[in-house]
Formats: sequence, structure tokens, C-alpha cells
Amino acid sequence: MSHWQHAGHVWVYGTLRAGECNHGLLRGRSELVRSSTRPGRLYSVQDCYPVLQLDQNAQPVTGELYQIAPRSLKSLGEELDRLEGIDEGYYRAVLVQELEGPCVIYVGGEKLLPYCEPRYQIAEGDWCRYRPAGLRSKDEHLGEAG
Repeated sequence: MSHWQHAGHVWVYGTLRAGECNHGLLRGRSELVRSSTRPGRLYSVQDCYPVLQLDQNAQPVTGELYQIAPRSLKSLGEELDRLEGIDEGYYRAVLVQELEGPCVIYVGGEKLLPYCEPRYQIAEGDWCRYRPAGLRSKDEHLGEAG
């Protein structure tokens, strides 16, 4: 959780993006700063969610930068860490510098390393374009605009 003591932004590339199944965690507690790309390799974990490995020499991965409301920083940070399985080793939180300030990005942890190989790579670097049609967002399941 110490990463959240130094960051007020999160860059998301998968199920936390607008319209995706976990975006509701960010809604009302953060504000979209901008859509952007960052160099890395994006992989699919059983076609259910993505995992990112940062790599300055790789293709662009599509994502969104959010500024977290100060009043929500502690609680949302804890929820995001729990969702990403930080304590279990599924993801790691990496602190990077954006123009807007320090930013947390969740990258693949030890337990997801078996999926970080070419046969699971999402070539276009965009989870929302890759996501299987059957994996709709919670908003879509509820019939709400996503």
C-alpha cells in the first residue's frame, strides 16, 4: 500500500477501463485525465483479463490515466490492491512518473508470469478491442451505458 502514499493517479489497461467490468470501482472516485498508450506487452489470462509487462522497446499498449479524488485515495487504493491480488502475487504495483504526477500501474506478478509468453500476447495492445464478445462489462450486463 506504500505506493499509494506517493501517487494520486492510476493508469489502467484492462477491466478497470471505461465500459469494462471493474470500472465501477473508479466511478465517482476518480476522474479521467486522458487516454494514452505506454510501451509494453499485453497478454491475455485465459481470455478473462489482461496482464501487462512494461517494456520501453515494445509496442504501445492502450490505457487510461485517472486522477483519484483525494478523499478516496486510501479506500480506493486498498480496493484496487485487493482486486489486483497484490498480496497474493498476481500483480505488482509499479510507480511511474506521468506529466500529471506519480502514477500506479499494475503489472504482472509472479503468479501470472506463465501467461507472459508470445502465445498469450494481445498483438494490438488493446484489451477492449481484444476482449472476447462474451466477456461484456457489468454495465452492459445491467443494460446501462458503459
